[in-house]
Amino acid sequence: MNGVSFVIPNWNGLQKLRNTLPNLIEVLKSFPYPNEIIIVDDASTDGSLDYIRLFPQVILGRNISNQGFSRTANRGVELASYDVVFIMSNDIIINPSMSVIFDHFIYDTTFAVSPSVYWMQSKSFAYGKRGVKWEKGCFKVVEYPESNSPVYTLFACGGSAAYDRRLFLDLGGFDVLYHPFYWEEIDLSYRAWKRGYAVIHDPRGKVYNDNTGVIKERHPRWHIQQISGRNSYLFVWKNILNTEMIREHVYNLLPLLFTDLLNARFRFPLCFLRALVRLVSVINGRREEVLGAFVDDVDVISLVNANKQLTVEQCTRLKDMAGTVL
Repeated sequence: MNGVSFVIPNWNGLQKLRNTLPNLIEVLKSFPYPNEIIIVDDASTDGSLDYIRLFPQVILGRNISNQGFSRTANRGVELASYDVVFIMSNDIIINPSMSVIFDHFIYDTTFAVSPSVYWMQSKSFAYGKRGVKWEKGCFKVVEYPESNSPVYTLFACGGSAAYDRRLFLDLGGFDVLYHPFYWEEIDLSYRAWKRGYAVIHDPRGKVYNDNTGVIKERHPRWHIQQISGRNSYLFVWKNILNTEMIREHVYNLLPLLFTDLLNARFRFPLCFLRALVRLVSVINGRREEVLGAFVDDVDVISLVNANKQLTVEQCTRLKDMAGTVL
């Protein structure tokens, strides 16, 4: 690893950058690896650009029109000079302890590593390791309690995670299928798992989040739920290749939707219809997975649900994984 590029996608985040950027610059003064800061501005109108220009050491990319998180983050990774990129939201505060997570990238099977995230105000644990509950043909993300040492995780959170830049670009980055937000980071990490690469949560690294991100500020709760629900269908249709799991999803799909309608619960029936609109894109993405993935879905789920503590080397010993759980 020749260094780390810190990538910040920004959209109307001036007030957040006033805290995030000076903190990051200060932490990087004692950072053990060569580094750079890249901010890609997604057509902000709040003065963000003028503020960013006060820091000449920051590499600035600009979108002429608003492109959303996925495209903006992908562009930042493309601009990066170093082998590892750390993508962070504009409301993330870095702790110097976080540098330890980059040690995992001495192994060429490491795709991504995420630190523990804590709430800024209370300093309490927010999230870290995630797993999967496959139930009645539905893919449900499970939150795990705080751990003490590196463990496998379902995905690296797109707002505070380190990625192998080459692998990130080889996989196509965050898929705009999920535009405007949510599930793109799960999709990317899951696709890496299915190609034999590890996604790790290392709680020794810590960052802080103020829990007032742009999505929650700009979108009503019902809209966020609609997008998240729609994208959960898109994820399953694109990525789940195991025959029994597909059969279970299809078998339960209509009964679950019908039950919701009978009980006047309209969220998931509407999400299902919204997902159908993107079916052509899903089919194209699924075709790519059929050709590129070789680790079975059942094995990936077993790996990411394992809650045993692992050494760095154990986390990344995946070269020969093909249908066999470590």
